[in-house]
Amino acid sequence: PHRDPQVASPAAQTLRGNGLEGLKGARRLVAFGQPQIAGRTCPSSAFACLVPGGTDAIDLVTTTERGVLKLPIKPSAVTLLPMKALLMLGVLLFPSFTVSAGPEWKPLFNGKDLNGWHPVPGGKWEVVDGTILGTSPRSEPRHGLLMTDKRFRNFKVRARFKVTSGDSGFYFRVEKTKTHVSVRGFQAEVDNSREVGGLYETSMRAWVSKPDPKLIARTVKPGEWTDLLVTAVGDDITVSLNGVKVTELLGDGKCLKEGHIALQLHGGQDMKVQFKDLAIMELP
Repeated sequence: PHRDPQVASPAAQTLRGNGLEGLKGARRLVAFGQPQIAGRTCPSSAFACLVPGGTDAIDLVTTTERGVLKLPIKPSAVTLLPMKALLMLGVLLFPSFTVSAGPEWKPLFNGKDLNGWHPVPGGKWEVVDGTILGTSPRSEPRHGLLMTDKRFRNFKVRARFKVTSGDSGFYFRVEKTKTHVSVRGFQAEVDNSREVGGLYETSMRAWVSKPDPKLIARTVKPGEWTDLLVTAVGDDITVSLNGVKVTELLGDGKCLKEGHIALQLHGGQDMKVQFKDLAIMELP
């Protein structure tokens, strides 16, 4: 919920009469999307709205970088400013205003089915109790993958995983190949060893960066649900487990810059691994 702090100088000046004096120090408006102010919900496209401010005044409420400003003006029969009026008011009061709409987290898994994903032969993927369950017998020589239909470039991607048995991986920015491992590119190691969270480049450079085993011992409990966050922007890659950065690779000009995300079942092992709460924030 928004607060209504006291108006502060110079941004918070009052609008008196019919004039538009004041507010010379406020140069940016930031929209947060349907803010609730005085019990009213402003349209998501609105920069400001009018709410009752007393018997002889109406408050013009604007969302700025410093918070919510309440600016008393003369009463009006209109309680919400139309978009055209808002834009005109923004140009008059804030000649260099900008609207901030930063990247948002978007789910990669809906908890019900594998829509948006496709399997690569080897092993079995299914949805069980709101999680993605992957299983594969030791007799299966191929890597079994569950791959996103979409490709991604720069992003933060998060997931939770639980390994019951075997060696899994969280692939990102990978390209498909016609081999028994099916892809080339980076994976964040997903297993119950002290190498979990390390960066392994399949069909390319193999191990590129391993985490500190002592840090892993303090951070991860094998066989329990673990939070994973992978950030890949340009040549820089970081991996965090349970909120702790465990692997970092900066300025790596050899890494692939775009590709699929995929979950792995390692061939030749008895595999059982679960994933849930997968989401991505795409970055510039």
